[in-house]
Amino acid sequence: MGDLPCVSHPDSYFAWLPLPDEARADRVVKALMDDNISVSTAAPFCTAQTVPQAIRLALGSVSTESLWPALVKVREAVEAERYR
Repeated sequence: MGDLPCVSHPDSYFAWLPLPDEARADRVVKALMDDNISVSTAAPFCTAQTVPQAIRLALGSVSTESLWPALVKVREAVEAERYR
């Protein structure tokens, strides 16, 4: 993911990707959905009043062959949002 820090447990099938300060999760999710990549904002999983700007990546539901190109597109979508 380049310089983007993923957060996960080593045995988990998902990872959290905190977004850079200038990026908004809803716009990243929309851009990825337009590319047929489904990720989630932190909102459905957040119990705090303030929802972090992060996306949840489900890693166990796709083949390894499909995962790598999708992760490249995730990085590109975040980078595009960062410099928007």
